[in-house]
Amino acid sequence: MRRILTLWVVLMVVLGCSQNDSNTSSFEKSRFFPLSLNSYIDYQVNELVFRSEGSIRDTFSYQLREEISDTYINGLGETIYLIDRSTRSTETQSWNYLNTAQAYISENLIIRVDDNIPFVKLEMPIRSGQQWNGNQFFDAEGGQIIGGESIDYFKEWNYEVLSDDSSLTIKDEKFSSLLEISLADHENKIEIRKAKEWYAPNIGLIKKTLYIVDTQCFNNCENTPWEVKGEKGHIYTQEIINYN
Repeated sequence: MRRILTLWVVLMVVLGCSQNDSNTSSFEKSRFFPLSLNSYIDYQVNELVFRSEGSIRDTFSYQLREEISDTYINGLGETIYLIDRSTRSTETQSWNYLNTAQAYISENLIIRVDDNIPFVKLEMPIRSGQQWNGNQFFDAEGGQIIGGESIDYFKEWNYEVLSDDSSLTIKDEKFSSLLEISLADHENKIEIRKAKEWYAPNIGLIKKTLYIVDTQCFNNCENTPWEVKGEKGHIYTQEIINYN
């Protein structure tokens, strides 16, 4: 009888640990990338686009809303969340539908599909210094069109968790316990590929910055800002302004 009780206790401990691990994994997956119907985040977007060898610089400033509008189950039994993206110039205007992105969890990966490009946004378990290939499911060698010109957009990208406890203040609101991720951190005299994202617990993406710029300015340009010497590509900032 004592042996049976001992075996029962051991079994309950093992099952309890397994259940806790499962709950922890589930919690971790949803903590920085929550997926729930009708949730939305509004962003302020500012973008500088270089064209015609830098002779033309287009600036864009607008608001972007991302709202989870629907779900469906794919052939693998995974729940796919549809994210409707809309824009407006100012907060007094109505939202205009732009396109629909997708997001889903596939085993230990959180995947988001933008413009038919599947990005591995997070890989579990999350830990500081963790690295992964976030572009593994598409051909990252191909050029992307920015401002009507092709640029080697994803050159030297390597995803890495810089911190799982950083903080930011945006529009007088302080966000803490943030997941800070570097998507790219490459720079030389003729090109820069720097991209970062910040995720807040139970909210999701709160900030994103992109420096994807090429130049042929060699002489006396080393200390010149990319905003000035850029000839191709763009500089992009996306910051949270509202959420539910």
